Amino acid sequence: MRLLIALMALLPVAVHAAGVPAVEAVCEYRHDAFEYDAPARDFIRGTLQVSAGPGCGFGASYLQGIDGSDRRYTWHLNAASGSGDLWVLAGNYYASFGSGLLVGKKRIYSPDVMEYRREVSFCKAFAPCRGADQRYSFHGLATGARWGGDSFSISAAPFCSVRYRFTHIDSGFYGTSRSSLATVAGTLSGRYPYVTPVILWDAGFHGELRAGEVLRVEAYYLRTGMMNGGDRPFYWDMSDRAHPRGALRSLSTLGLFVSLRLEGLGLYVEAGFPCREQRLSPGYSERLRGFGIQYGAHLRLRSVSLFVRGREVNSDFYAPYGAGSSSPVRRWEGGVAIRPWKRLECGFGGSLERRLRPSTGEDSIVSVQREHGTVRLLLPGRWRLTLQGRRVVTAGDRRLLALQVRVSLRAAPVPGVSLSGGARAQRRGEGGASMACSIRTAVAVSGPLSVTASYTGVAARQGNEMYINEATWMRSPASGTFADGTSHLFLAGVRLRTEPATLTVQYRHQFLRGRSRQWRIEASCAARL
Repeated sequence: MRLLIALMALLPVAVHAAGVPAVEAVCEYRHDAFEYDAPARDFIRGTLQVSAGPGCGFGASYLQGIDGSDRRYTWHLNAASGSGDLWVLAGNYYASFGSGLLVGKKRIYSPDVMEYRREVSFCKAFAPCRGADQRYSFHGLATGARWGGDSFSISAAPFCSVRYRFTHIDSGFYGTSRSSLATVAGTLSGRYPYVTPVILWDAGFHGELRAGEVLRVEAYYLRTGMMNGGDRPFYWDMSDRAHPRGALRSLSTLGLFVSLRLEGLGLYVEAGFPCREQRLSPGYSERLRGFGIQYGAHLRLRSVSLFVRGREVNSDFYAPYGAGSSSPVRRWEGGVAIRPWKRLECGFGGSLERRLRPSTGEDSIVSVQREHGTVRLLLPGRWRLTLQGRRVVTAGDRRLLALQVRVSLRAAPVPGVSLSGGARAQRRGEGGASMACSIRTAVAVSGPLSVTASYTGVAARQGNEMYINEATWMRSPASGTFADGTSHLFLAGVRLRTEPATLTVQYRHQFLRGRSRQWRIEASCAARL
């Protein structure tokens, strides 16, 4: 906190030297998820962004629950040379290398079983954390240098991170915990049973070679460990309750990514080599070396486009910082889109995912097969009709089949007005079919004023609940809700844009079986100078 205050005190000096900055301040009241896989709750958040030029600026965010709990903040300070060949990023930042096989930004988790999930994540190698939740961001320093021009360049970026977290010590074995690395990284408060403070440290290197927009090669290395005070190592992920056998002392990840882009054709492949140092007994350890590969290709022609992606790992693969699943999983997906006529487009695809070992509480290995198809027709008068079908088969301790059919119609009859409506039918397992219909309208009343309203009605059978996810102006990662009976969901919003501020107010109310289930009002005010 003292470092944050010192940086804010020095900020006016840097701004004065760089010239007149661009300042953006946002204040929000939300009922939402803080960050990846967090539950929805009421909170307030304030964000300040100051840009003093290309690649130079300061940002800070503060978040606090309405009940006064979970006070969190993040900050970042970035600076770059005029040409951008030298840069420094301090504070909270995200790291994402290659296609996210070993190191990648986490995606917001969706509980919808019918959603078509994609684990591949292409992001900027280093990016500041602009939210207020610091759980899945690094905290430290990253700096880089670049040599060359637009046709050919080489860059190198070392980085380090130190994060203060909490876990629990296993009784009888001091300095050892059964918590996973992801659990420790996401535990910010010392509440029971996570009452032991630890230091989670990371250090690594990222290098990149580019040949224009055609070839990109990345190589990276990351080493992770824990300490519980001083220089004493802390062991985590202990598998045996009777002995500290299997506890991990450190994690090293080494990866190589290659991407090739030609006209209409794209190829990429990433190979990862994670290595865990596992404790066998006091004074003895062994190294578990894993291997994983992630690849993909796409072809885009005038009337046809197709893609294929895959992921193959061995049983010792371990990637808690990866964008996808950290457990050993084999995955394949592909799809094709055809446009035989300029107003007609058809797409089909599917994926197959199989875990290499049973999950917690399961006796058998789980596999998930997904299939989906889409037909989109553009009609005269700016009307668009979309038909979708999805099929999900989950096999494990028992087999579960889920089917869903959707139809939607969108139109923009006059400038500034848009209308949309849709219906869906869903069936899961042996239960009866569930139905849902929705109507949405958006109207720009005048230049600065916009109004939107929507209604969704659901008739869901027992054991076949439907997940309703309404698009909102607030860009909520937790905007969805489950409906397991007769449900009515109303959503209305008003946005007023003036110079230099924007005010957004959104109201949402859900009725379940004739009774009010939940309602909330969200508000956001943003100002730019």
